[in-house]
Amino acid sequence: MQRIPALAATAAPAASQPMLEAVRKKLGMVPNLFKTFAHSPAVLQYYLAGSEALAHGGLPAGLREQIALVAAGANECDYCASAHTLMGKGAGLSAAENVLTTCTADPPMPRRRPRSTSLPPS
Repeated sequence: MQRIPALAATAAPAASQPMLEAVRKKLGMVPNLFKTFAHSPAVLQYYLAGSEALAHGGLPAGLREQIALVAAGANECDYCASAHTLMGKGAGLSAAENVLTTCTADPPMPRRRPRSTSLPPS
């Protein structure tokens, strides 16, 4: 459930606009996550810098996306699964590798506990 609206590029703060344009050039589109982060240029810059730093780590891009897909499955996050399936395709994963990564885990991942809707007693 989306709580903070994604911004159109023209509605984003001026400092966020060049970063959104760079994402669009790199990915061919701007995912909603980036449009939402664009409310705060500092948040968008932080996320992009962290992503760039991890891109130069020791894990190949395909493996990073497979890890993200397993996490998306464990978190039951359809948005993340969709985004990382697309990124996995861009990293060279086949459709079968994407599906198998998303649908399988050994041992099976435990289901998440429901989030509490009340605060603990103080």
